[in-house]
Amino acid sequence: RPLLTWSEYRATRLLGHYDAAHNTIMVSRVFDRRNTPRFAIEYLMYHEMLHLRHPVKHRNGRRCVHSAAFQAEEKLFPELEQAKAFLKTL
Repeated sequence: RPLLTWSEYRATRLLGHYDAAHNTIMVSRVFDRRNTPRFAIEYLMYHEMLHLRHPVKHRNGRRCVHSAAFQAEEKLFPELEQAKAFLKTL
């Protein structure tokens, strides 16, 4: 299991990040408030945990972070559209 931690700041651009070197998921403090919908943080965690399942691959000197398999599995999140719409408001 990865270590879960809050970011130092209430970042609105980098909402979450999986650090494979330290097996850590960082979540922006922007989510640390009462009115954050549960589905938004669940989606963020789901997305970051997919990075464990689908590690970064290198092809022709380029990094592939969100592979086709990653994106296909991400689409299985039940409230994907609601979550993405909420994230755009941050």
